[in-house]
Amino acid sequence: MKYYSDEFKNNIVKLYHNENRSKKSLANEYGVHPTTISHWIKRAKLVELPDGGVTSVEAFKQLQKENQQLKEENEILKAGGGVTGKALGKVKAIDFINEQLCKHRLWIILKALGLSKSTYYHWKHYQTSRHDKQDTILKSQIFEIWKNNYKAYGYPRITIAMRRLGVVIGPNRVYRLMQELGIRSLMGRRFKKPGTWVYLSTIFDQASKQIIAFNIGKEMASKLIIKTLLQALSRVSKPTFLHSDMGSQYTSIAYEGLLKRHLIRHSYSKQGYPYDNGPLEAFHSLLKREFIFQTRFTSFEDLVLRVENYINWYNTERIRING
Repeated sequence: MKYYSDEFKNNIVKLYHNENRSKKSLANEYGVHPTTISHWIKRAKLVELPDGGVTSVEAFKQLQKENQQLKEENEILKAGGGVTGKALGKVKAIDFINEQLCKHRLWIILKALGLSKSTYYHWKHYQTSRHDKQDTILKSQIFEIWKNNYKAYGYPRITIAMRRLGVVIGPNRVYRLMQELGIRSLMGRRFKKPGTWVYLSTIFDQASKQIIAFNIGKEMASKLIIKTLLQALSRVSKPTFLHSDMGSQYTSIAYEGLLKRHLIRHSYSKQGYPYDNGPLEAFHSLLKREFIFQTRFTSFEDLVLRVENYINWYNTERIRING
């Protein structure tokens, strides 16, 4: 089969148009079959474009083909949420490709996703290893622990929680799986919390390391902390002393009188040294970082209910690493 260059074809077409040569005469002179010349002339016919320009039939068909391919690629990308290549992962990519095969050809799907054929066939015939199957199960357990504990646990506490479930797992593996899940402790993140001020009065028991009484009010008045103290006295045995800061509520006549009636000695933090009351200050810090900063409250009542749930979780379930 003879090969003709594009220049040769174009020159034949020019002779046909410019010199009014017949196809037969061109065929006889240049040794090309008349049918072939007819084909070249047809392909070189000019087509007017929407923008007013012109192009050959062949170039126009190629342009239509490219536009159709781009349209298909955009449809595929849109269906995949814009995620391409290996970011999809083996399982998701194969499932997605199988879904798209009823609408598009394989090569154009792979082109849109930026995947090679070799990668596709490797993934398609990949056999999940025992280790990968275990990872899938572990990820589900890790995610549930993280979600059900205010998203506050990092890999050290999740490792402990997993071991309590009887799962033998090391912290490095938990860390890797959390990274693959895209989760981490949210306690370090702070979100802007618009709204009005509310006040939390709490009493912390150093022995049990628990909040034994609390109340929330819209103003920090003596009656709020008196209510909290009475609540504590109704729940646990009377302490020998109570430690607080030197706020006006804690030094009020009413509060001091209540303590004296119950023979409870009162000690105070030094002014400017809130960490004299370290355990309680640590709780308040955790409350804010693990819960308050992450939560949107719909009302004062909603806040009270959610804080009570958090304190119950803190007292009974929260994993303590350092005491």
